[in-house]
Amino acid sequence: MMKKLILSIITLTALSFTSCSSDDDSAPTGGDANDVNAFVWRGLNTWYYWQSDIPDLSDNITETAYNSLITNNTPETLFNSLLYQKGVVDRNSFILSDYTVLENGLSGVSVSAGFEYGTQKFSNSEDSFIFIVYVVPGTSAYQAGIKRGDVFLSANGQNFTSDNTSTLLASPTVELVKGEFIIEDDGSTVIQAGDSITVQTSEEQENPIIYSSVIEKNGNKIGYLFFNSFTREFNDELNTVFADFKTKGINELVLDLRYNGGGDVEMATYLASMIKGEGNNGKLFSQLRFNEKSGFINNYNFVNTLNVYSLNQDDPIATESINELNLSRLFVIGTGNTASASELIINGLRPYMDVVLVGNTTYGKDVASFTLYDSSTFNKNNINPDHKYAMQPIVAKNFNSKGESDYSRGFQPDIQVDDFTEPLGAMSQFGELTEPMLNAALVEIDPSFVVTSSARVNKLMKKGITIREANLSSENNRLNYEMVIRDLPQ
Repeated sequence: MMKKLILSIITLTALSFTSCSSDDDSAPTGGDANDVNAFVWRGLNTWYYWQSDIPDLSDNITETAYNSLITNNTPETLFNSLLYQKGVVDRNSFILSDYTVLENGLSGVSVSAGFEYGTQKFSNSEDSFIFIVYVVPGTSAYQAGIKRGDVFLSANGQNFTSDNTSTLLASPTVELVKGEFIIEDDGSTVIQAGDSITVQTSEEQENPIIYSSVIEKNGNKIGYLFFNSFTREFNDELNTVFADFKTKGINELVLDLRYNGGGDVEMATYLASMIKGEGNNGKLFSQLRFNEKSGFINNYNFVNTLNVYSLNQDDPIATESINELNLSRLFVIGTGNTASASELIINGLRPYMDVVLVGNTTYGKDVASFTLYDSSTFNKNNINPDHKYAMQPIVAKNFNSKGESDYSRGFQPDIQVDDFTEPLGAMSQFGELTEPMLNAALVEIDPSFVVTSSARVNKLMKKGITIREANLSSENNRLNYEMVIRDLPQ
């Protein structure tokens, strides 16, 4: 069966999840300190960045007003009622009833066959198709030969819809039916069912280093790294990539963060130190300023050693020297999916080097959060066993060494390029010189990298349709937009 396409796509909504701990601050008398709502109020009163702007979070709240808040709300309604201009100023704080979901998301753990996907609805039915955004090396999808730009119509005999896609793709075994593009006589694009591909899903921690290479031409040695999240369990693997860059003597770097929603601030500091650490050890990379009540400031300086972590271990298992470069310029590929710790790299490095943004406007998240658990110190020690609620309020704002911040509307690109400018089914893969966003950066370095019109036309003559921007739809994607603080200020 053939289905005509409607070329509309929904913009990704970003939520923020992170992890940390805190000091105790007693709630007013009259409330049960072990009650979830008492925990919500106490945590926000202590650490919420905009605490001073919310009258109901005042230290001087009356006992009557406090008791009314505690007794007349669910945890969710109470939490949301205490946010500062929710959805406008505070777009990222949230509460959830099961902290294990959050912890898995922060570590990049999810059930998957090893690919990220976008969705697109057909014009003449409620059915949809999925298109592959990227594939993680070494996974079942990678071994099955699935590539960026591939289109699939169904899984396990059921057509995709807006309601069933994530469930179908989480099955232990997934038989996918590939879509093949056909151009009809009237010029319209249709898809017909093609070959089937079977993949296996498993719960895995995604390696965020999707691809790296060194491109050499006309005396330039250009490092390229597609890096997908700041997951600290991969500090060592990231450092190994930079060892290769250093050994090969790269003089330019293209850092592809187009789908990187953020993660660990410490790892972002390590990455900055790899890029520009030589000669800058001890200098300020980033500063997090907490609420007026605490007055705390966390400084993150360039360093020459990093910690190595294993999954679900708070303490490092080893340390190692950072492979430092001293580049004068950095190209960052970014989109609306580039957020938090990724934007921290841009903001923190700009005082030290020329940072050229290629792509589209980034998400715009200049604030950080951490996880508050229901315990006297807000960490997991002596946690309340009666529930699994945790909350993730915004607690700090990021500034670089020049005191610059306020990029809540995102960073504007220096070189504007859309992500999906090539047709689905005929897309260049990451690292290929014809991939439009990488090519735009390469041309800025050396104009001879430009893709000739004949080469571009030959590629675009392949049957397919064009999507402007990926709507990342995997279940774990809602956990991606965060700037993770691991340690509280003292």
